[in-house]
Amino acid sequence: MVSPILCVVGSSGSGKTTLLERVVASLSAGGLTVGTIKHAHHGFDAGTEGKDSDRFAAAGARPGIVLGPEGLLVQGAPAEPSLVDAVATFCRGCDLVLVEGCKESPHDKVLLPGEGKAIEGLSSVRLVVGAGGDLPDGLAPRGAIDRDDVEGVTDWIRQWLDRRRRLAAGVVGAIMVGGKSRRMGADKAAMQVQGQSVLARLAELLAGRVQ
Repeated sequence: MVSPILCVVGSSGSGKTTLLERVVASLSAGGLTVGTIKHAHHGFDAGTEGKDSDRFAAAGARPGIVLGPEGLLVQGAPAEPSLVDAVATFCRGCDLVLVEGCKESPHDKVLLPGEGKAIEGLSSVRLVVGAGGDLPDGLAPRGAIDRDDVEGVTDWIRQWLDRRRRLAAGVVGAIMVGGKSRRMGADKAAMQVQGQSVLARLAELLAGRVQ
């Protein structure tokens, strides 16, 4: 089974990296094996001391991964463009994988709202960290925790992880693919949704939730 994935999303400058760095250190000190992935959709510079991935690795993340247009950067571990493939390949044995970014993915999310334009189109937001920022339309603060309350965020993540483990225990998932539609003239499973086929998106949604 793919390790549980939790995405931390927010606008640039909202404090995602700082929060993740502190949470990774806290969870690692508590005995969890935590992997990290940063979705670097604008590209990245590999191996620069003090950069986000370097900070995650120094905090105890094993592995620390950056995904971007140029390829894959892995620190602390032995590239796949898919988030689930990267987790399955490089984060085997991790109790949890924290992802900075990937706001369009179907995975559960922690949102750090920033000032200015709200991020639209978010799904599966389970926690809002920090108050006073702009939230997407239709999204109300739920269980908001202060940005500096690292212990509170860490406790929430542990509870989230426990719930995921209980729900996934003994549950097996399957996807039935119907094939080509005469009305549509194409395989419905191959239809694209936010850059992914319906089949790939369903598989990603099930990953980490079932055996």
